[in-house]
Amino acid sequence: MGRLYTAESELNSVHDDHETKTLEVEYSQKGSHQYSNVSFYIYQGLMVAENKPHYLECYVMKKYAFIRVYY
Repeated sequence: MGRLYTAESELNSVHDDHETKTLEVEYSQKGSHQYSNVSFYIYQGLMVAENKPHYLECYVMKKYAFIRVYY
């Protein structure tokens, strides 16, 4: 799936690769993080969440391992 750009002040974009179960989030201040083993169900929840930063904090950041991505 392609990169989706958000209107959130804390997030620039989100990308999901359901083949590798990788969720990549580009934060406005923290750079990009790739979260491992994230189900497509979690990604779908993020896409419909009213408050995406809050959803990420509750359902992704504290539960999935991540690496910081440098471009």
